Amino acid sequence: SNQSKSPKLIKRKQKPKDESSSSHVVNKWNSDIHKMISQICIDPEQSQRHENLVDTLQKLAKKSFGKAARMKMFGSAAAGLCTVESDLDVCLSLGSRWEMKISDKKSTEKGEDLHKDVWRQEKIDILRVFERKIRRFLNFKTTCIFGARFPIVTVRDDEGTCVDISVQSRQNFGRLVARLLKLYTRDEKVRKIMLFVTVWSKRRSINQAFEGTLNSFSLSLLLIYHPMRMKMVP
Repeated sequence: SNQSKSPKLIKRKQKPKDESSSSHVVNKWNSDIHKMISQICIDPEQSQRHENLVDTLQKLAKKSFGKAARMKMFGSAAAGLCTVESDLDVCLSLGSRWEMKISDKKSTEKGEDLHKDVWRQEKIDILRVFERKIRRFLNFKTTCIFGARFPIVTVRDDEGTCVDISVQSRQNFGRLVARLLKLYTRDEKVRKIMLFVTVWSKRRSINQAFEGTLNSFSLSLLLIYHPMRMKMVP
């Protein structure tokens, strides 16, 4: 019986790579990234306004809760990744005496869930007091978000700068993250690509952990991994 012959595969000649074309694309990307970063980065004047705002809040915190009170920035502002679209993340620390007081109060309760409830309720009570002080003495607009996983008070000053205030726990993961990222953003190339990817992902709604996507910290770790493998950063 005649067997059908399998068709011969015809090898197509690969076109030589046009290095000039590839170089043009890379240069175009670099130009677009630099242009975008120049538009989203805050200038030194705006950075100084942020510091002045945090300082104003700290002075009010000291008057409200004592000399041990501190307002500490974390998140993008502390990591050197703040943009014109970023909010300021600030935690209110009341010192070790307050933490010891809560620990003593926790020791009278039984069960891990009750311990968490004590911490949470104390933080909400403190934020509620501070929010009233901010409205009364600074006349800023405030919004209480106590139903979130981490209770916060959102403050907006007269110039439109938004600050999210939380109460610091013993282990403030946010500040540790900011310190880690700060080490890598000292390299200007790493800092710029982090800024670009963070803003790009937010504008495309793929930077919302509560919606099941990666958050900014996860994306930053992925970005750091590449230059680490290339031995560009330690």
